[in-house]
Amino acid sequence: MTIKNKNTLLLVGNWNWDIYEEALARGFSAAGWEVLPFRTNDFLPQGKTLTQLRRLRTKWTCKDLNLALLKKVKDVRPALIIFVRCDEVLPETLKTMRIISPASFLIAYHNDNPFVGTIRRFAMRHYRASLAFVNLALVYRPSNVRCALAEGAKHVEVLLPWFIRERHKPVPGDERNDVIYIGHFENDGREGILQALYNAGIQVRIYGTGWEKAQSRIPWLAKQKICQVWGTEYSALLSNAKISLVFLSAKNRDVYTRRCFEIPACGSLLMAPRTKELQQLFREGEEAVFWNSAEDLVSRVNHYLKNDKLRATTATAGRIRLLHDGHDEYARARQIIAWADKLREENK
Repeated sequence: MTIKNKNTLLLVGNWNWDIYEEALARGFSAAGWEVLPFRTNDFLPQGKTLTQLRRLRTKWTCKDLNLALLKKVKDVRPALIIFVRCDEVLPETLKTMRIISPASFLIAYHNDNPFVGTIRRFAMRHYRASLAFVNLALVYRPSNVRCALAEGAKHVEVLLPWFIRERHKPVPGDERNDVIYIGHFENDGREGILQALYNAGIQVRIYGTGWEKAQSRIPWLAKQKICQVWGTEYSALLSNAKISLVFLSAKNRDVYTRRCFEIPACGSLLMAPRTKELQQLFREGEEAVFWNSAEDLVSRVNHYLKNDKLRATTATAGRIRLLHDGHDEYARARQIIAWADKLREENK
């Protein structure tokens, strides 16, 4: 059975966060594709009790979603079907999909790490089992390639995170900080690193979620009103900070995060843990600053706070490199299409 439209793309996901499905949809549309959204949440049980049951992702709670998805695919028969962070789509659904619309090219993407942690592996078991039925699996970090192949994926590519072109850019703001960190709390040593900065007389302004326990232990941190920030406020805070810190999630085994792209896009100086992956993205000391320990970070923060010209030059160079290499949502959409075109051509 042939596809109905060569440039039709079914984008499957919960569409809760505009940095994922919505951003990619803009990129695909700009590349000439007709994007058909399929919102998984529309077909999942609602209500407080049922929402809790949804977390178990049983076949019962996912039944309506999977039936609706199959009907949509049968009706539309799109050229591409892209599953974004889909933990409720069952592997048998993808198996059936390949029968009712064999010409459709299936792509699965997840920015989380579905391969680590007992609870996470259980919650994302359907996603992992589905990898055997997609044409292309897109993973977030290089270490996930081997894991995806072990789950049965035939072709795997690393899709780097991205920044939003129209949102993450230098913008004016009322709040100015020497050093800022925007992100969640994780018990991976970042608390001690922030304490080392404070002990050295360096004030770090923090935004994000999960910092309550840390605030209960650290008096200076308890004085801050820590909250989550989004949209223009997020970009303004980064734009008007001299230095923006990054911590990498140990739970996810991250070697970069999307903030490694958003920070230079907003014109701030990126200061992140040293990884070989980040060293490949930015020239160290010229386009970004990397560190290995709390003592190393304290030294580098002091150095760049004292040298305004060097800090500004490095931040500007980081933004130029980012824009030159193409790391926004449009570039990522083009990259996905190129991978799909290449594999489809090889399989003719």
